[in-house]
Amino acid sequence: MVGGDRLSTTVIAGVLLCLVAIGMVSMEQDDPGEPAPAKGRPTDSGPLMAAISGIYFGVFFTLLSATGEEGGYWPIVAARIGSLTVVLVAVVFTLRFRGGSLGPRLSGRALVGLALLSGTLDAGANVLFVIATQHGVLSLVAVLTSLYPAITVLLARIAYSERLRVVQRIGLAVAATGVVLVTAG
Repeated sequence: MVGGDRLSTTVIAGVLLCLVAIGMVSMEQDDPGEPAPAKGRPTDSGPLMAAISGIYFGVFFTLLSATGEEGGYWPIVAARIGSLTVVLVAVVFTLRFRGGSLGPRLSGRALVGLALLSGTLDAGANVLFVIATQHGVLSLVAVLTSLYPAITVLLARIAYSERLRVVQRIGLAVAATGVVLVTAG
């Protein structure tokens, strides 16, 4: 909207509902058997880390949309190379300065297949985002894109039969209402 997008009252209401829904479906339930997290470091604050992550997602998607049609899909390739570089640096750092353990050993074709599927779906989602921003309004595309926690919760319900808490069910309903208002407006 700062960039000049003009939205109707209906769309603004839908956007606000979607933002509320994201928080509702993302709420976690405290596990009474798990120790409380350590306090004192900024990285121990879930809401702070969520806000920082949200800002970086927003910056990434805003920059991705600013590339325009003439950039093609090269910005996505550059983003993938950048994220791969960060992961490789983290692995080298962990191996060199943290005792060399990267966690439990995992192997098998299923693991490789899931990793490839995950990367393919992520890159595909970014391609669809670029297409959507080239043909739509960034503020609306960004809000609809940010509803991915709702999809994650639904997939957990479908694939793993996870039980949805009441707040998550209400959040999914609020998200659906918000999407209807955004697309209708």
